[in-house]
Amino acid sequence: MLVQFTLENWLSFRERETLSMVAGRERQHGDRLARIDTYRTRMLPVTALFGGNASGKTNLVQGLSFARWMITEGPKPDARIPRIPYLLDDCSKHGPTCFAFEILVDEQLFEYSFSCDDRSVLAEKLVHIRSASEVILFDRVGQMITWHSTTKSRTFLDFVFRGTRANQLFLANSISLNVDAFRPVYDWFRDSLVLFSPDRAAIPVEPFFEDTHPLHEQMCSILNQLDFGIARIESRKIHLDNIPMSDDIKTKMIGELKDDDSFLINGEFTIGLDGEDIVAKQLATYHWDSSGDEVRFAISQEADGTKRVIDLLPAFLDLAMAGSRRVYVIDEIDRSLHSVLLWRLIEAFLSGVGKDTRAQLIFTTHDLMLMDQLLFRRDEMWFTERDRDGVSTLVSFSEFKDARHDTDMRRVYLEGRTGGLPRILIDRGGLLR
Repeated sequence: MLVQFTLENWLSFRERETLSMVAGRERQHGDRLARIDTYRTRMLPVTALFGGNASGKTNLVQGLSFARWMITEGPKPDARIPRIPYLLDDCSKHGPTCFAFEILVDEQLFEYSFSCDDRSVLAEKLVHIRSASEVILFDRVGQMITWHSTTKSRTFLDFVFRGTRANQLFLANSISLNVDAFRPVYDWFRDSLVLFSPDRAAIPVEPFFEDTHPLHEQMCSILNQLDFGIARIESRKIHLDNIPMSDDIKTKMIGELKDDDSFLINGEFTIGLDGEDIVAKQLATYHWDSSGDEVRFAISQEADGTKRVIDLLPAFLDLAMAGSRRVYVIDEIDRSLHSVLLWRLIEAFLSGVGKDTRAQLIFTTHDLMLMDQLLFRRDEMWFTERDRDGVSTLVSFSEFKDARHDTDMRRVYLEGRTGGLPRILIDRGGLLR
């Protein structure tokens, strides 16, 4: 689980801002909070992030994405670190960019943080937070590092650190050299933190089109219930020549294929391996005609909203699975979706969470219909606001003490009493006059 995420000097976030998933004291929807008994705390299963255009919502998601990339991949030798600091003042432009995470891994809390500039990692630290104390597992400053006094194999860790490049995180390099001591933290970033951009699915959707997939029937059933007129979905083998792509690109893709891997092309075609055979498939939907017969449609013939739901459903099905521990971060979750449909998807997820849930959903949205305490607690609703210097801030609705459990938060927000609105609405100027 993500406990909190902090970023500083990243894109429009000049100052240190923190998104917290720790539940506040309010009682509303209390039965769905995750209980972490060891630390006597409660965690939120969801966060909805509102805000005007260019207020910083996507920048926050991109900060998570960059930090995850630095940990799981990182720059090549001698390459610059592609961080993007706040560029509207010289001090920030040349100052460090900082990220910090508190995460729950196998019921244990860890704090991991790092800072960097364009060329090197300036600091990096991993702390194991126990119920009554903290243990600093490693603390790096530039090309110097210290270990906790009880850390085993410190001689080998010194060797590993000496091989860590200036532009590389030690956590990433330690895993590449088979150091298992920090692997649970690394695996959380690689496997549990899943990011979803507006034009890219969070997890591969094509396996759900196979009738052998364990969730295939459930996917078909949900699509039918959501009134898209879809009877079922299918993945059908086709000849490789039927994929609209140049032979050179196909040859390159085939050369990069690995076992149990595939490439999705134009959201409709796949190239993969079945043993040693190269297999091409086309994803399709089936609708009923006026006679009750099924008619096959290519995915490209479906509406944008239908394709968006097909991309989203695997994430929601994964979130709903017993024992799921993934954190899905979805940017612009409302793109091409009707408010009622999106409300229903989120409501279905929240209806299945409770004290033992370890999955979380974090998303950005412009859909103010979701800004409702019937659906969310106040501490589950946040907004970003950008001031006249272009600096973004991150604010929780729980910070507004006047708001009660029955307050119409949408009205409070639209009246400009909280901030986070596009300035053209606040100023009420004659935009087109």
